[in-house]
Amino acid sequence: MQSDGQGGQDELFKETNKVFDLGKGVIEMEVNKVNQELGEIGGVFVSKQPSDTDMGAKAPRTVLLKGIFYGKVVNA
Repeated sequence: MQSDGQGGQDELFKETNKVFDLGKGVIEMEVNKVNQELGEIGGVFVSKQPSDTDMGAKAPRTVLLKGIFYGKVVNA
């Protein structure tokens, strides 16, 4: 930054001016185990979504998540 405060103002503004933005993603889930007696389910998932942007200061990257899930179903 220059001593007169003018240099680097664009970069400083980008870091300090925060913007909340929601990205859109998709998820696919596949149930491959069911235990009716215990009310349990399990399976795998794949999710593709944008990363965080540090409140608008950075460009989002594409994030791919793969994993397993477990759930228990109960009567409400």
